[in-house]
Amino acid sequence: MFLVSAALAGDSVWTAPNGASIHMPPAPGATPPVAPWALLYWPTNDAFQSNVNIQQQSAPGGLDAWWLMSQGQFGAMGITVVKSEKTSVNKHDALRIEYSGTMMGTALRWDALGIYVGTDVWLATCTAPEATWATWKPICKKAIDSFTVP
Repeated sequence: MFLVSAALAGDSVWTAPNGASIHMPPAPGATPPVAPWALLYWPTNDAFQSNVNIQQQSAPGGLDAWWLMSQGQFGAMGITVVKSEKTSVNKHDALRIEYSGTMMGTALRWDALGIYVGTDVWLATCTAPEATWATWKPICKKAIDSFTVP
């Protein structure tokens, strides 16, 4: 479900009514933020708008089955998994993923955290251009590290 799309230039923390929250660190040279949720954007830089999106994906088979399905989708799209690591968030099984690939002619890099809650994966993903990943990686890491669910 798409709730709100907002341009986000500065430091902001947003908490959903169910307790899910994320911290969006400021972008380089950023100005104050606009209210975020679901799809959060930093200002356009080099013809791309780096962003964080948060999704709730059905995963009745569990986190491992969800990850297996995701890897199949990545393969079909020519996306390469750079690394993946099992972890936990608030006693929920979770998976931290970094991957790269090209979409619509732009080489991209993603940093994501999927948290298994009930029969769903709550997924926060930060996307930035591969060419500027060295700049965006710590920003994406800070954002994704802050993602939590109750």
